[in-house]
Amino acid sequence: MKKIAILGSGNIGCDLLVKCLKQKDFKLVLFSGRHASSKGLKFAKTLGVPTTDRSIQGIIDGNEKPDIIIDATSALHHKENYKIAKDNGIRIIDMTPAKIGLSCCPVVNIDSCLKSDNINMISCGGQAALPICFAIKNINQNINYIEAVSTISSASAGPATRRNISQYIASTEAAISNLLKIEKVKIMLNITPALPPIEMKT
Repeated sequence: MKKIAILGSGNIGCDLLVKCLKQKDFKLVLFSGRHASSKGLKFAKTLGVPTTDRSIQGIIDGNEKPDIIIDATSALHHKENYKIAKDNGIRIIDMTPAKIGLSCCPVVNIDSCLKSDNINMISCGGQAALPICFAIKNINQNINYIEAVSTISSASAGPATRRNISQYIASTEAAISNLLKIEKVKIMLNITPALPPIEMKT
């Protein structure tokens, strides 16, 4: 059973929290944020999950050392989070578009990622678009330009997501280009305030 700690108490962290609790092979040892009054930490407590408001240091000083930290903070903070995790022998899965770890899209290159100490999940748009781009590329090897447009609800775009838009675009373009050997890639992101909130479309 893998011991998991989630770093980041925003929308992405809370979504992962619910998913991890459903997995029988995972033990969620800690849910970590930076603000004791955050909605995410309060939500985790209602589910009986141990929490800390001391960010990655709270995980390192916790009662149970995790095998894996899932970093759902921001591209800006990931570099330091990775250094601390590596110094403590903990693998990290990066949900930010920091582009430090090995870019991973499971249907494209999961086997080559499993031994990496830093797996970068590119971006939400990357995970949505890459399998489609992969299928298109397999049908037509001569493709050298592709573009993908994602539209998300403004309600789903928290502060870290909004700060990371430039990194999101750069990371997604680079991953599609490098993994699929496509020379030119263009990524666009629309954030809509429409009510009721839309589901993400790519």
